[in-house]
Amino acid sequence: MKWLRCSAFWLALTDISLSWGFGVESEDLGPETDIPSADVSVANDLNIQLVTFKKTEGRPVLDGKLQEDYWRQAQHFLIDLEMYPTRFAKANIKTDAYIAISSTHVFIAFRAFDPDVTKIRSAPRTRDGVKEDDYVSLVIDPTGSATKQYEFRINPHGTLTDVLQDTVSDRYIYDWDTEWTGAAYLNNEGYSAEIAIPLQSIKFPARKANSDKRWLIMLKRSYPRSVDTSYAKPIQVIKALAIVTEEGESMAGNGVVESTTNTEETSGYILSGLIEEDDGVEDILPASAAAQEGDQHHGRIQNFKITPYYIFHPDEERSLSGSFKQVDEYGINEAGFNGSAHIGTDKTLAITVNPNFTEVEADIARESINNPFEVFQPEKRTFFQTGGELYNTTMPAVYTRNIIAPEVGISYSQTTEEVTGGLFWINDRQTRVIVPDSLGSDTATLLKHSRSAAARYQQVFGKQAVGLLGTMRTGEDGYHNYVGGVDGLFNLGLDDKLRYQLLFSDTRYSAGFASDLCNAEGCTERPAPEDCLLGACEVNAYVLRTQADKTLTGHALRLNYKHDGPNSLYWLNYYDISPDFRADLGFTSRTDVRLFNAAYGHKWYFDLPNNEGKARVQTYGVFRKIKSFDNEDIEESFTLFSELRGWRQTVFRFGPAFRERAVNRINQNSLKLGDNAPLFDEKYWIWYYEVAPSVKWTFNFDGRYGDVADPENLILGTMKEYKPRLRFRLDHFEFRLEAVLRDFHIPGGELYQERFYTLGATYRRSKRFSHRLLFIHDETKRNLDLWRGPALATEVDASLEYSFVFTPDNYWKILAGVKLGEEHDDPQGGRGLTNREVFLKIERKFNFLL
Repeated sequence: MKWLRCSAFWLALTDISLSWGFGVESEDLGPETDIPSADVSVANDLNIQLVTFKKTEGRPVLDGKLQEDYWRQAQHFLIDLEMYPTRFAKANIKTDAYIAISSTHVFIAFRAFDPDVTKIRSAPRTRDGVKEDDYVSLVIDPTGSATKQYEFRINPHGTLTDVLQDTVSDRYIYDWDTEWTGAAYLNNEGYSAEIAIPLQSIKFPARKANSDKRWLIMLKRSYPRSVDTSYAKPIQVIKALAIVTEEGESMAGNGVVESTTNTEETSGYILSGLIEEDDGVEDILPASAAAQEGDQHHGRIQNFKITPYYIFHPDEERSLSGSFKQVDEYGINEAGFNGSAHIGTDKTLAITVNPNFTEVEADIARESINNPFEVFQPEKRTFFQTGGELYNTTMPAVYTRNIIAPEVGISYSQTTEEVTGGLFWINDRQTRVIVPDSLGSDTATLLKHSRSAAARYQQVFGKQAVGLLGTMRTGEDGYHNYVGGVDGLFNLGLDDKLRYQLLFSDTRYSAGFASDLCNAEGCTERPAPEDCLLGACEVNAYVLRTQADKTLTGHALRLNYKHDGPNSLYWLNYYDISPDFRADLGFTSRTDVRLFNAAYGHKWYFDLPNNEGKARVQTYGVFRKIKSFDNEDIEESFTLFSELRGWRQTVFRFGPAFRERAVNRINQNSLKLGDNAPLFDEKYWIWYYEVAPSVKWTFNFDGRYGDVADPENLILGTMKEYKPRLRFRLDHFEFRLEAVLRDFHIPGGELYQERFYTLGATYRRSKRFSHRLLFIHDETKRNLDLWRGPALATEVDASLEYSFVFTPDNYWKILAGVKLGEEHDDPQGGRGLTNREVFLKIERKFNFLL
């Protein structure tokens, strides 16, 4: 059953997460980042190629052209199977791939032929921006367990995207980054690409000499035309003679597949108006030089990398009647560094001093005042990405964006064929925690030092996995939070997975947490009335959840079964989160809940006219029931979705939602629900629409309309929410215009209005140099005659930002920019500049061979 094992791996690659934290209640109807496969009926005829790779000598120059003799050493593969929309059908577009493995790198080359190159969808993009483009990629599972897969994508303009596909936590993680490089070249036959991936970046485990473990590799091509189509080639690697065993001996073996290598040169003709030739070739990362020099220790290359940086950062604020002053949180001059030591291909030791959010904070998600939950933000700081994938679990117990001003940190990770482990420790200048309630979540931030740590152990048994996780946060005034538990995966077949996680916590808060969460300053210093009504109460549920001098102990349990096959989709979720459970280093959006969630759906496929491919229709229903630990009703809901995915890259989802739910408490000085938290009958329509009629244009329009409850005012009203978006690409330019328009009406009139606008323009002449202009304007208006309690009538937050990034090579990086902003609570009282910021960051990588 060779095909079965590899097909399970394939499906793990397209097993898209439907939940994040407690995201089973999410109503984000955006398209999947990768499309599930279809038609398993031909799987029995699938023949998976078994390969032994010979060690190659030298290295290629990465210019994307495949014109060097080096590729004669590589083994040739034909990407000959369609993955979507018809699973395992014969590919009707030719794609050649070449793989070569040295003692330090995996080298991959692609030659992607195209009958009409004018329809290629591609542009120079930022890192990790390759989702909807044409692209080719390598997906590799270095342990062969189908628990973690690393995908390396490159589009025809040479933009790189790396994705971690974590089967255990059921997530595609686009904010995971590692070191690798590549180049691409457009020509009159299609495009070609070359990629170099250090073995350290894939975390190849040391293998035992008698091991029967096989790597799993999939070569992919995304081909978005009238409909999305993807092609693939699965490979099982028996041996790789360049990789060294645990005993330090080369792995020899039989069964070498003799493949014909296609050395035909691709035409050098550059398509007029489609792309101009880049200003250089890509450098191979330094480990390759070590291979040439033979600098090895028991067959393992060891190196140390350090990246110091300097920041010049005048960041000034003022009131309209005052003068500009530097904000307290930042110094004008800052410095720090990230360092890492790679020991072999499977061990990494990392250190950081004063990491920063330089390239993280742009385009942070803005959420409606109607949403009582905290919004998840991605992690892009280098230190936290080094080994950060180890800590992914179905309930995120490690969310490093809670660490906001770290001074120093250290981490270690290691991978073997069966075991993965790691730990990290951070000293933070501040203490930030997400405080959960049964009806929402909020954030408390203290300007006091804290220390955070986490340790992870995961072992694979065949296709099953079990893991242990522990986290710790401690701070001043006796604060602590300890979390520990177990999680795992049962792989029940190609399309079926069972996941579980159980955590226990012990927490003690200091007085500062509750004080920071007060509706009015000093609310914890005076007793609140026994009946403290919403809108006129200084305390709230989050204050009550963080009472000082009290030890809180609790548990969190999640069970998840999910089936995602070619023709059907269904899942079951169960959460059991006790009232006093806290995971202060994680992202926990609810506590004091028992939640049951179930869904069922079916998929149909039909041919489009003029042989333009297959369209997919999908319908599914989602049921959710939530109660508190006192058996009080929180929510019961049912949502029915229908989806059409077809002609002109069209994605259209829509459906009605019926929800009976509690959104807030009347008496804010009590955590009781029942009569204290009335249930509202919500009925509304929700939809998502996207179409790309040409390579240059993409249009979106999604929204929500109907009866929705407002938690700030405990009232049912009519929500009108519209989100139009437009993207336009022209050569090296990309423009986007987005708007979020919300109006909330109650019988007495309009309660509030929100207007969020974003205008962005990006120019990327090459991967070396990019410019970006971003304008954001957010305005919220409230009708204070109808609003429950004190509030601001108008809030305006606007900014204009220009930045550029210059990366002359793989070592230097310069980021510079300027930002002007205004923030006002009452624009009628005057408008003007309230923030001005200049930014310059210079960093340089140094690599040392040990």
